[in-house]
Amino acid sequence: MSTSVIEPGTRLAGRYRLEERVHRSGGSTLWRATDEILARAVAVRTFDPDFELIIEVVMAARSASRLTDPRLTQVFDADNSGEFAYVVSEWVVGQTLEDMIATGGPMESGRAATLLGEACEAIAAAHTAGLAHLRLTPRDLLWTTGNTVKILGLGVDAALSGTAVTNPAPADTEGLAHLLYLALTGHWPGSAACKLPAAPIDDGLPCPPHRLRPAVSQTLDQIVCRSLGRPGQEPPITSPAKLAEALAGVPRIPLPLFAGYPQSSPPSVVPRPAAGGPERTRAMPTPPPSALPPPAPPRPAQPYASHRQAGVGGGALEKIGKRPLIVAGAAVAALVIGVVGWRLAAGGDGDAAKTGPTASATPATTKKNDAKLTVQGVTGLDEPNPAQPGHGDASVGRSTGAVIDGRPSTVWASETYTGADFGKYVKGVGVRLDMGRSVKVTRVKVVLAGRGGATLELRVGEAEGQTPGALRLADKESDASGTVELRNTKGTAGRYVLVWFATPTPAGFKAQISEVTVYGQPS
Repeated sequence: MSTSVIEPGTRLAGRYRLEERVHRSGGSTLWRATDEILARAVAVRTFDPDFELIIEVVMAARSASRLTDPRLTQVFDADNSGEFAYVVSEWVVGQTLEDMIATGGPMESGRAATLLGEACEAIAAAHTAGLAHLRLTPRDLLWTTGNTVKILGLGVDAALSGTAVTNPAPADTEGLAHLLYLALTGHWPGSAACKLPAAPIDDGLPCPPHRLRPAVSQTLDQIVCRSLGRPGQEPPITSPAKLAEALAGVPRIPLPLFAGYPQSSPPSVVPRPAAGGPERTRAMPTPPPSALPPPAPPRPAQPYASHRQAGVGGGALEKIGKRPLIVAGAAVAALVIGVVGWRLAAGGDGDAAKTGPTASATPATTKKNDAKLTVQGVTGLDEPNPAQPGHGDASVGRSTGAVIDGRPSTVWASETYTGADFGKYVKGVGVRLDMGRSVKVTRVKVVLAGRGGATLELRVGEAEGQTPGALRLADKESDASGTVELRNTKGTAGRYVLVWFATPTPAGFKAQISEVTVYGQPS
């Protein structure tokens, strides 16, 4: 194997021109590339010369290339006989299940059955052909721009991580059941890294879905419990084919049309975790039924593109299995997904999206003393309700760095509640930005994720308090949505800047922030 450097512009097999390195992990690199013969975009994975699993990955990709189910991403080429080893896969455009739930909340039972029914049939078809996935995560299931289901990573993800089992049916059944659980509840019961809340554990297993979402149908609740081996749920479901058969009896609801790409600035490239990334081990406490929210329909997401090196065969995107999905309803935003994990988040600061009385934003460059300030750290806060001790928000401390990472695709979020009063469990939630020293804040731009309607407060001060009352109120916005600009008209200076949700968004009763930018001048 060659030790030559692979770089943008390199051509493999005389036809695949590497355009951009988008992710590197564990001895392999993912590239955005062009097939110059067929003039189409492709995803190419290359390997370090000393990567020990090259033969296994190439063999898995070749096996996956034989599959013809259009719900499985297609492998075009795989070779390790020349100067460089590589795997070439299709470039799929769509939105992952993880992002569908992160931006739209849990699905209605019928929509979840529609999406996962197709996924189960696709994995069952792969098992019939002697192949398995073994590494299913919420980033492996997509709803494409062609309004079809697509599964990424079959065969290749397992080979990349060295995963092998003697009986793949239970492993993939459990993986599919985890995806169904997430679609129904908004909580992730698996061990793979996920930006969504972890599922509560009961007797060593994820608690039944209906305890998190009472709106989950009894039939689907039983299907999930049978698939996860919960005691007392008979008969157990032990294969993707049996799970597909069980879901076939659930009334279906069409998924929404994919709307296409919004107008935006050129995207930036952000890598996602590789297959076999860090596991999640922390379980969340099980909330009482009275604190559980109603299901919410999918909502438009921030545009991104995510590519994974999938090892799955596939065909045309126009058709999905035995039952083409009927599509209707609200539009969702764009994601580009191909084979092992990267994202493109739309650029621009979003001032044009601001609505309401403070929509007229003044760019930082037009004011001498209105420069973008550097945030030193972010802390997620909640204000517990003394009448409900021990029921703080377990999610506010997670993913706090998402609000200052410059990537609209990453989101800080609270738990989901049952009403605008946060289910009476907390009085409010928010993020406190530590500026490192006292600064004079002129304005703060907040990019909200999900639907609007929240009541947002800006507070500034020197106290490192855990409640909004510790900092002075500088501005307040009711019915906030999109990009919100909060102005410090009082000229308050301080080290800490608090963006506080006095009420969550009424659509799902959840607080979500994509980005926060602080403008002003050092004191």
